[in-house]
Amino acid sequence: MGGRVVRLIRGEYDREIVYGQDPAEFARRYEEEGAEWVHVVDLDGALHGQARNLDLVKQIREATRLKIEFGGGLRSMEDLERVFSLGVERAVVGTKALDRTFMEAVLMKYGERMAVGVDIKNGWVQTSGWTRESGQTLGVFLDFLNGAGARQVIWTNIARDGMLQGPDLEGLNQVLESAGKIQVILSGGVTSPENIREIAALRHPNLWGFIVGRALYEGQLTVREALSVLRSVE
Repeated sequence: MGGRVVRLIRGEYDREIVYGQDPAEFARRYEEEGAEWVHVVDLDGALHGQARNLDLVKQIREATRLKIEFGGGLRSMEDLERVFSLGVERAVVGTKALDRTFMEAVLMKYGERMAVGVDIKNGWVQTSGWTRESGQTLGVFLDFLNGAGARQVIWTNIARDGMLQGPDLEGLNQVLESAGKIQVILSGGVTSPENIREIAALRHPNLWGFIVGRALYEGQLTVREALSVLRSVE
């Protein structure tokens, strides 16, 4: 946000923590520790409906060989074409995913290069940078996404995001059981090796991975440590 590396507490824009001024440097560090992917969110774009930090995506692309997963403000086919032209491997759509016509067209064109952000607060899907309630429940939204042909979702329990309180495993199980054929990536709350072991122990065929943010910034977990734990439980 604003060109900096930041974390929002529960997605609240007035509760930001600034961790650095150079996102590409963070990406380089993660790559050195063994990362293959980096998850990048344009928080300004998510709030205002148009990507605003694409120059930083280009810097990460030039500074590393990491595969980039990018989301935040992607609400048109032109937006997607622009981020893919920068070398982004996977784009994440959130707010616009509620538009079935748009999603069907996007999935037909880009297929596995697309993921859908499924962000839940008090049981309801949130949009516009987590500032608006969509009126859809998780189950209804997942049914819709299965029908539209979505391959992958990134699920966030907003109440756990940025709180360093551990992941919502009960909620994750509910998502996995309702996901149909869709692969699920967990985002929010992963803070320790034990959390990783708990997630891996689920061994659900739809569970595709998890995203770590604040725990990395604050040194509670490193990429190298997380990868080591995953190898130990395979």
